[in-house]
Amino acid sequence: MINTSPYTTDQGNDVTSSVAHAPIKKLPYIPLVFLGLGIYRAWIEILFVGSFVDYPAMQFTSRDLFDFSAMVTMLGCVFFFKRIGTLCRRKKIHWISGVALTISTCAMFASIWCSDLSFWLGPIASIFGGFGIGILILYWSELYGCLNPMRVALYYSGSIIVG
Repeated sequence: MINTSPYTTDQGNDVTSSVAHAPIKKLPYIPLVFLGLGIYRAWIEILFVGSFVDYPAMQFTSRDLFDFSAMVTMLGCVFFFKRIGTLCRRKKIHWISGVALTISTCAMFASIWCSDLSFWLGPIASIFGGFGIGILILYWSELYGCLNPMRVALYYSGSIIVG
């Protein structure tokens, strides 16, 4: 077989793979799971912080109710930390947080199609969203607390780029 690649050595070896991946090898390895924090930040921007979508359910107090329910969730976890234990080992809490965030997202988008129900969907979205995000923030804080500061800075800045 004749090698027609313009990037060959005298021995006929193709060097395109080593040349193409040289910059990638110099980058630090960031596990994909740590970029989930960027997804959480993007979720907050789309639903509660940013003005990308004009949700009928986003009333004047929806953002305050969201922040308050997140605060109550996090303080509740602080007060009952001995009973709860570490969040990283509790798969049920991960599912509960995911379901709460999904309910919140569905309620916000449902208010676009059913604007008559937006008075009720706003508080539902805010409370479930605050609860889910409160758990998620504690989970990521616990996870980042186990790492050295250099890795935390690297992973968090990577999540900001993704988010």
